[in-house]
Amino acid sequence: MNKIIPFSMSFLILLLFAGIYFHPYENGHPQILELTDWTMDTGTGTTDVTLPCTLDCREVSDHATLTARITPKAGDCLYVKAVYTPFEVYADETLLFAYGQPGTYPAFLLDPPTVVKLLPLPQTGQPVTLRLQYLASTQRSHMTLHPVFLGEQNDLLTFLFSKMGFSLFFSIILMALGLILLLMALILTRFEQIGRPILWLGLFSFLVGIWIFGECNLTGIFIHHPPLLYLMAFLGMFTLTIPLLRCGTAILNPRHPHGGRTEKGCGDLQKARHRRSGCDR
Repeated sequence: MNKIIPFSMSFLILLLFAGIYFHPYENGHPQILELTDWTMDTGTGTTDVTLPCTLDCREVSDHATLTARITPKAGDCLYVKAVYTPFEVYADETLLFAYGQPGTYPAFLLDPPTVVKLLPLPQTGQPVTLRLQYLASTQRSHMTLHPVFLGEQNDLLTFLFSKMGFSLFFSIILMALGLILLLMALILTRFEQIGRPILWLGLFSFLVGIWIFGECNLTGIFIHHPPLLYLMAFLGMFTLTIPLLRCGTAILNPRHPHGGRTEKGCGDLQKARHRRSGCDR
């Protein structure tokens, strides 16, 4: 137990270092262009929009199409994101990426999970007409269209790490810490009662790490399996309260968690009542 304080201090110093290292750029990345101004066609009319924007799915007849004219440099890529919405990406009528079509994700999911993607652009050095076509969500009343970023792959990764690197790093630390505590608990529960709260604390840390890991968009750049990340995020979020409550119960160790009285306590109460009634007489 004497090693807990140095271990906690080391953990806090590690998090402080991560927070400083992954601090976002104050003025953005000079090599990254954020594509926010688009022309949108919803089937009922054409209008100019600025991303991000939220659309009412009832106002979209079949799909919403965003169009923009860009001039990419050699080696440039696009960073695109879609949340519970099928979409396709075209460059001069060439299909670059399609996601969320029926049969491409598990049938028990009502809508395709969130996806992020880095897409290489044709190295033509000429202006390109970029078109993003979103299908209306079937189970949600609104859908959000997120900004698109343009730049070289290394610059995009550096930019994304500055925005979301701390979340990814923190989630990995929490999962590793949870596994360490679980291993410690398996050893301590055979010798000491303190191993039980450590077991639940380790499971809580592991589930929180899974939740953050699945929610972090940066994870999707390296793990190309959106349904898996979706399940990790929601299973971690919905189950983390169970080990947290069990950990609190194990630490407090209430003798009578249901608020009941022991037989001895009830007997003492009855004797006190008899003595009081005798004095009244």
